Amino acid sequence: METPNIERAQRIVERIIRDANSAVDVVGRVRALFRQSTDARGTTSLASILSKTRELLADESLRRHTSGSRSMLKKGCRRSRSTAFKFSRC
Repeated sequence: METPNIERAQRIVERIIRDANSAVDVVGRVRALFRQSTDARGTTSLASILSKTRELLADESLRRHTSGSRSMLKKGCRRSRSTAFKFSRC
């Protein structure tokens, strides 16, 4: 019989909690949009969105045991940042 990997289980539980909290935030924002209220609205930087996306993709890559290319993700993020910068200068 295999011994339980407590550290791995703890990491998984932490990820589940973090993802559940993210889902709660998204649902709250969507509900606020339908209520047309401004209390739940705020500004978010593109960098933080890209960072969160990269983090979620990395977690999913680890979960599925795939070899996601971090350099490709970083390259895509740099492109998005430069595009956003170009638009902000217009």
